[in-house]
Amino acid sequence: MDFAPGAFRGRTAFVTGGGTGLGLAVARRLGRLGAHVVVASRDVAHHAALGRGVRRRRARGDDALPVDTDAT
Repeated sequence: MDFAPGAFRGRTAFVTGGGTGLGLAVARRLGRLGAHVVVASRDVAHHAALGRGVRRRRARGDDALPVDTDAT
């Protein structure tokens, strides 16, 4: 499915398992589509890489927040 640019502008997405793999890809895609993204990951080590990406996105005006979370 393809969405128009800005399709999620002003909306918030909470992505569990967003530290790696498919979850990370989904979080990045939602961010590119304009969503404010909360990226939940159990592994704090993933947050360093996410943090670098978050800083780049914020510089472009996007918003993302990595959160240490265990949703089990």
